[in-house]
Amino acid sequence: MTLFVLMILLAASVWAIPIMKRWSVLTGLAGTVFVGILFGPPFFSIQGPIQLSLDRLLVLVSVGWMAIEWRAGTLAKPAWGRHDFVLTALVAWLFLRVLGTDAPPEETPPMSRWLTYFVMPWMVYMMMRCVPLTDLALRRLLNVMLGLGCYVAAIGIFEVTGFHGLVFPRYIVDPQYWEFLGRARGPLMNPAGNGVFLTSTLAIGCHRWIHAGRLGKVGYLCLIALIGAGCLATLTRSVWLGVIVFAAVLSMVYLSRSARALSLVACLVIGMLSITGFGSIMEIKRDKDMPASEAAKSVELRPPLLIVAWEMFKDRPLMGHGYGGYFETSPEYHSRRTWDMPLDKVRPYMQHNVITSLAVDSGLIGATCFIIWNLVVTSMSWRLMSQRRTNPELRCLGTFTIGCVCGYFVNGMLHDVSVMPMLNSLLMLAGALTTNAVVAGDSATRVTPRMDRRAAAPAWARPNATGVPGC
Repeated sequence: MTLFVLMILLAASVWAIPIMKRWSVLTGLAGTVFVGILFGPPFFSIQGPIQLSLDRLLVLVSVGWMAIEWRAGTLAKPAWGRHDFVLTALVAWLFLRVLGTDAPPEETPPMSRWLTYFVMPWMVYMMMRCVPLTDLALRRLLNVMLGLGCYVAAIGIFEVTGFHGLVFPRYIVDPQYWEFLGRARGPLMNPAGNGVFLTSTLAIGCHRWIHAGRLGKVGYLCLIALIGAGCLATLTRSVWLGVIVFAAVLSMVYLSRSARALSLVACLVIGMLSITGFGSIMEIKRDKDMPASEAAKSVELRPPLLIVAWEMFKDRPLMGHGYGGYFETSPEYHSRRTWDMPLDKVRPYMQHNVITSLAVDSGLIGATCFIIWNLVVTSMSWRLMSQRRTNPELRCLGTFTIGCVCGYFVNGMLHDVSVMPMLNSLLMLAGALTTNAVVAGDSATRVTPRMDRRAAAPAWARPNATGVPGC
């Protein structure tokens, strides 16, 4: 086996020099997110004291390449903002809350959870903040993201329709991974996480469709229909709601007042129709090995989970119970009888809300830092998307980040998306790109060249050789 691996590495080394000529920190970081989404640990991983997967190896390569480019002077120290320090403070605080925290043997160790879900995305964010952004590089990155979204959507459709022979990677439809089998769970192996990524790429397609020509509109409309079908194939209500929220936000920018009123009426009509068919929506057949009646029970679990989170938060509101130690500290709260509700039913389940999960584990300090950073990034992306004089690629970037935030937090109200693979990396990649674009624009606005007053004055006011204006 070792000889086989060495032969593969020797054959791959032929392509090393051409790849290195085109390699950059941006390529490595974007590749980390793309590869992590499409080829996660179930596809390839090296087991050991620390699990190494393709995305983690790419992060290490990016760190080494960044050191080379920094030494060569091609990278510059970025203008750090307050939200950069807030994000760093969040990662540091979670590390402090990991220390001394235990987890049951069958659960992920808190330190491994911290490294995977926050340290690696933070590294992607901080390194991306040092990368100068060009229109060409941004266009290529968004194009690759859109193409990957179409591929993941097609995989999801094949999953639901039963064309499993067309699904790649194959582990997506492996019955060994039984959870969510029968829905468009995608390479992330979770339909909600898959929906977050698809909503982000749908945003890119919508922006390109709005600004494309007649022929381009037809092409992008087909891509939007494909990604939209992928979102439907997740059979996940929070994913559908995330797409609706993004569409509402997009209409705030691109539709006229009359069209906004019409869309509001349409949303109300759709809402009323949804309420009348609420029971059938709650009991749709979703997972292959789960009856339709079980789908409605997932909604009933939310109130008991919120009550448990509230009771835990009241006991330690500032510092929390320790990051990654929820299952170690929550059993005593499931036994309380102060609420007329069967709290024991949610004993095997983790928190289904990203904010309450952080509040329970890290207290107000951790949850507040996370919320502040996301609010700043959202305001920056809204600024890029809504300014009509902004570069089209930057507006597309702002739309992409808005789509990512909508998908992340709408799904995050019903699932703890922070512990789903690569979603924090995707969110922080979008946040870093948006921050770089806004900071670069602000710097260009502040730094204006000194103009010669004589050249700036109108022709009639410029003095002639005699020193008399207008003569």
